[in-house]
Amino acid sequence: MMRSFRDLSLKMKFLVIMLVFMAVMSASVSLLLFYQEYSLPKIFIAALCVILIALTFWVVLYIYDQYIIRPINRLTVAMDRIGSGNFDFSLDVNSTDEIGWLGRSLQEMARNLEITITSREASRMGAVERHVTRASDLKYRQILDSITDMVLVKGPESKILWANKAFCDFYGMTVEQLQGIIDSPVNKPDYTQQYIKDDAYVFSQGRVLDIPEEPVTRYDGEVRIFHTVKYPIFDEHGRVIMSVGVSTMISPK
Repeated sequence: MMRSFRDLSLKMKFLVIMLVFMAVMSASVSLLLFYQEYSLPKIFIAALCVILIALTFWVVLYIYDQYIIRPINRLTVAMDRIGSGNFDFSLDVNSTDEIGWLGRSLQEMARNLEITITSREASRMGAVERHVTRASDLKYRQILDSITDMVLVKGPESKILWANKAFCDFYGMTVEQLQGIIDSPVNKPDYTQQYIKDDAYVFSQGRVLDIPEEPVTRYDGEVRIFHTVKYPIFDEHGRVIMSVGVSTMISPK
């Protein structure tokens, strides 16, 4: 019975409450008429009417509190939690009336809000991290550009990824022009082949390679001798993903 009443709409609940109240009032009037017809003691009829009306009011208030006031209070508490940013809550929304529908909608809204806020926060943190990373990259590039040694970063297959200012000046090329190529077209093919072999060793062995003397052709065709050290750079799985070469000029050839 209680389960069936809980599933009624709010309009039907109020209608049932009013019908109960009207039925009690009708019963009270009937008792008064019965008293007039059979001349029953007034105190008996009055006491019976008071008890009947009081019991009716108690039942009406209980139903109103149990199925209307308390669910609304739970919804109010849930909305306060959502307003304070607390989306971890549960509601007893087993009824199929308007309050139950509102409770389920509120829970769904809380889940969607949590997903949206979490996604936006992650996006914001990602933007902050990217900004910090770009700032850090710029700072480190400025540091590398300030040194006189040539610094060259290569990826797989000896493809150039980045070079500092000293290297760009020696080759007479910009970073954008160097990216994606293996070597400068002015360099001697034999020199380039040796660079490729050295890079392959660093990638395959994952070890530092120290080259005491390495010839490099400048952009104007002059050859200089460098002491070069190539270092492997690993990813989180221990695989070599790039190499960094630092070359110090020893003397002209």
